[in-house]
Amino acid sequence: MRTIIQKKTTNKSQRNRSEPWWTHELTVMWKTTNHLRRNYQRTRDNAEQRETNNAADFEQKAKYAATIKRGKIVERILQPNNRSQPLERGI
Repeated sequence: MRTIIQKKTTNKSQRNRSEPWWTHELTVMWKTTNHLRRNYQRTRDNAEQRETNNAADFEQKAKYAATIKRGKIVERILQPNNRSQPLERGI
């Protein structure tokens, strides 16, 4: 019975992104970024704590975005024959 249930259900945490530049590090950063964002959004009464949470959220978002950009650029450098689009300055 247990094996039937395991076959029918999927574990969302084990799913991989289909992009070749997506790594386990990005998955961990994505979860951390969302956790910090939720903490910031939940903080209502304490203005000092809300500001601290906002700063932590902002810093993590910047790190996450930079890691994504770096991963995309490295992937494009490693796969020079697979360029359907020119390398854009913003990515």
